[in-house]
Amino acid sequence: AARRAVAGVEALRARAVVATLGLVVVLALEALLALAFDASGLAAARAPRGLAEQGIGVALLAWLFALPFLVRRHAVALP
Repeated sequence: AARRAVAGVEALRARAVVATLGLVVVLALEALLALAFDASGLAAARAPRGLAEQGIGVALLAWLFALPFLVRRHAVALP
C-alpha cells in the first residue's frame, strides 16, 4: 500500500511538472508575441483586450493546466 501511495505521489508530481511547463511555455510565447507586436507597431493599432477576452484567456490557461490531471490513468495506447 505504501508503494502504491508513493507511486501515486510521483505520478501527481510528474503531472504537475508537465502542467507547469505547459503554462510557462504558453506565457513565454505570449510575452514574445507581445514584444513582436510592440516592435512592429501592431500593438498600437490593436484595441486593448476587453474583460471578456481576458476571462476566456484565463479559462483556457486553467484548462491547459488541468489537462495533465484529467488524463485517464489506465488508458490503452493505440497501435
